[in-house]
Amino acid sequence: MKCAYLCLIMAVTSVGCQLATEPATEAPTPVLSAGAREVQITSTRDRSKVHQDMYARSLVLSDGSTRIAVLTLDCVGLGLGHTVQIREGIAKATGIPADNVTINNSHTHNAGWPSGEWQDGMSYGDWLVKTCVALTVEANEALEPCAIGYDRVPIQIGFNRRLIQDDGQVTMAINPDGPVAPWTDIIAIHATERSARIAVLFTYAAHPVITQFSDVISSDYPGSAIARLKKFLGGGGRPEDGGVFMFGQGCGANINAFPLRGGPEACDAVGAKLANALLRANVEGVRPGPIRAESLTVSLPYQQPPSVAEVEKAIKDNPKDKRLKKLLKTAQEGDKPRSLDYPMKAMAIGPDLCILSLPYETFCDYQLFADKVSPFSHTVTLGYCVGGGYIATAAAYEMGPRGGYEASPLMIALSSKYGLALDPSVEKIIQNGIVELLTKLKQGANDE
Repeated sequence: MKCAYLCLIMAVTSVGCQLATEPATEAPTPVLSAGAREVQITSTRDRSKVHQDMYARSLVLSDGSTRIAVLTLDCVGLGLGHTVQIREGIAKATGIPADNVTINNSHTHNAGWPSGEWQDGMSYGDWLVKTCVALTVEANEALEPCAIGYDRVPIQIGFNRRLIQDDGQVTMAINPDGPVAPWTDIIAIHATERSARIAVLFTYAAHPVITQFSDVISSDYPGSAIARLKKFLGGGGRPEDGGVFMFGQGCGANINAFPLRGGPEACDAVGAKLANALLRANVEGVRPGPIRAESLTVSLPYQQPPSVAEVEKAIKDNPKDKRLKKLLKTAQEGDKPRSLDYPMKAMAIGPDLCILSLPYETFCDYQLFADKVSPFSHTVTLGYCVGGGYIATAAAYEMGPRGGYEASPLMIALSSKYGLALDPSVEKIIQNGIVELLTKLKQGANDE
């Protein structure tokens, strides 16, 4: 399988070069270039045992006039503050516009949030910002001519986790009939002037929770997949060492990797299954063309709060739930518009390939929607690109208290800014935003 995959990666070079030398009808086809780097970011503050080290990885792509950067982090999540600091730091250090930087978190549950003291009086979050900026500077300095290939390989290593019971209540259990995104998208990038792999970005949409509740630090199945790929294909963080393998988390908010809490050995087995899917890939070169980036932020309304009397009763019945005090304050302020910003990014690499980045813990239904309506031949959707908090569907929110962990106003919604669940109307707002964003990006690509 090793030889087969290496040949497929090499095929990207030949296809890419052939397309690049075809006569241009309007404007010369830009020469694409790429650089990638990785660095270890393991923090042993919370756990001393290490199953897999944590990594930050950065990929920079350029068409000679426009550059974009895609970072993948082995973190449970990254708040808006640190996300903005990384983007602005990269912009200042490299000239890549902050809006052209996407940061994706793997959402592994065996790595803490980037907070707390780390070293030299610096918090882990601040250290991570500094590290990600420096990493992207290195990737930017390593730019070299490249060809890009893509494939989508069917695989299922996760299951929908929202099962409706006989009483109509959603419980967190395997729902074999629930929506999933059963594939891995693969973007392979190869140097055209020498025989070297620069980077491979691959995705899957599922909570990395196979090692959850164990006493080890672990990047879960994404880390196990990358470890196997390095074993078969090499890969030491630089093109001369085999290139950088990067995992991008999709919209896995309502999907759990299986088996839930199976432990490190099960995690390695699932990671191997995902890696083997890449080894089966039939990577084909995508048409080169200008790189473009667009952003769009939509406003998602919250539901109106319950009455003060209802919240006071809930506090009396659940005196230890401190979140109810926040909800009481919201209820006392009465009905008024409250909303959550939902920032989306989309990047086009030539006329056919698009990377769509969505924030928060977004249901896979939105990834499936984007894949259906996208005007691009190949659309790679990432979730977890800033912050935390669930973004469910209209149907889930309309279930009210029966809506389960992700959508019920009585569960994780109490931890939101106002202690409220989002309104069912958010589904249509997000869908319209996705269509608007991708349409604008495609029109721009066609114009060039």
